[in-house]
Amino acid sequence: MCHEKHNTLECETGCHTRKNKPPSEVPTLVGRSDVFQALLAVARRVAGSEATVLLQGESGTGKELIARFIHGSSTRRHGPFVPLNCSAIPENLLESLLFGHCKGAFTGAVRDQPGKFEQAQGGTLFLDEIGDLPLNLQPRLLRALQERVIEPVGGTVKAVDVRVISATNCELAQCINQGVFREDLYYRLAVVPLFLPPLRDRYEDIPPLATHFLRKKADCSDMELSPCVMKKLINYDWPGNVRELENVIEQMVIFSRGTTIYESELPARLRLRGTGARSEVVRLPENGYSLDDIIKEAISQAMIKCGGNQARAAAFLQIPRHALVYRLAKYGLQFTPKIDLK
Repeated sequence: MCHEKHNTLECETGCHTRKNKPPSEVPTLVGRSDVFQALLAVARRVAGSEATVLLQGESGTGKELIARFIHGSSTRRHGPFVPLNCSAIPENLLESLLFGHCKGAFTGAVRDQPGKFEQAQGGTLFLDEIGDLPLNLQPRLLRALQERVIEPVGGTVKAVDVRVISATNCELAQCINQGVFREDLYYRLAVVPLFLPPLRDRYEDIPPLATHFLRKKADCSDMELSPCVMKKLINYDWPGNVRELENVIEQMVIFSRGTTIYESELPARLRLRGTGARSEVVRLPENGYSLDDIIKEAISQAMIKCGGNQARAAAFLQIPRHALVYRLAKYGLQFTPKIDLK
């Protein structure tokens, strides 16, 4: 007997009709930088596996979009993609929402309610902000990942066929050290860890992203950004990353007075901070300079300044340590930490 329209693809027995459901649409991912293309290459490879994936990166970098890309490129694309933000649900409701509950399990439980695991049967469960998952629920998630079974509140054990992709914008290593995140769960979630670089680390992607969002938001296909506006966009630091860029483009489209968007239509923070924001840090030669060379030089100087200590250099550059390790490997940089004999 099926649940009452909780999910048209699944039944109480765990059956589902994946073959009758059209495949999930693979989202368009825009970016031409080397680091973004490398990320896509790994995402495509991992899509063909059943491995759990941990997406790490700042807020607004597109973690859910990458998760949907992996799902839509996988053999599970005919199954559902079910997202859940672990930080947006009160702790006392999260257990029931994640694993489901049975009628009479608690006051107000007037009928069986499948959780997100059951709703994602045959597909992918995306757990956003996984670092905020309460400590008391982490053993249950670990069991679901290891044994592929769940136990609804007030119910009995059920088998599930679900792939889990999780995401976080916090340093889980710090959470482990603080005792608020289980180390064994981290390694189970991060069979394949993927780091999404912030937009400020891939300026080559700003023009194609801006053009993509302009086509998406504008009513007319001939709307364009003036060269001055594009220069301002490229020179801005984008603390809100790709999400902020999309919002800025939408705002300019709304208030534009013609088919060309000019500097006067930029938000004030971009008009004031865009041009020359980095001129005091980076001195560019007149004949141009490779962005890869700039990043390589910055990393080299930071490592020298920090005596070859990766943790200190990562903190100095204000990036996660794993991002620094990735770039050291990418550019073939090697530094031997200095040993203080005092």
